[in-house]
Amino acid sequence: MKREDGSWSVRKTAGKWQDGPAWGHRAAKTRAEIERLTRLARLLDSRFRLPFVPVRFGLDTIVGLVPGVGDTATALPALYLIYRGYKLGVPRRTLVTMAANVGLDVSIGSIPVIGDAFDLFFKANRRNAHNLQRHLNRLPPEASGVDAAA
Repeated sequence: MKREDGSWSVRKTAGKWQDGPAWGHRAAKTRAEIERLTRLARLLDSRFRLPFVPVRFGLDTIVGLVPGVGDTATALPALYLIYRGYKLGVPRRTLVTMAANVGLDVSIGSIPVIGDAFDLFFKANRRNAHNLQRHLNRLPPEASGVDAAA
């Protein structure tokens, strides 16, 4: 819809998206932000692999081995993922799911031995990055930067 100042707004009308020139820049920035957050999640949850062992682990698992402060310290980057999701306009329901993933990771991860094994298999940050990516895919192609043909 064209505004009085000549710029375009985007809105869904009768199941179809109306686009405007402002989406190109926003889409590229959003896509870059999601990719950056996905790299952070990968570093925290699945960056490393031991030879001949099919399980991947990240800094969350390594730092979580430190009793008392490990899981609290790794919660900070996880909360940053949620904050950036909020800034990107992720729906409240998705943010609550992301917070529940982090809460479960921190609470069970703080239990000695059992929590360390749990951290190895429950990848809360990767789940949250997937939630952000899924939200991006719900946006119209012009807004998300995703090619409509892909």
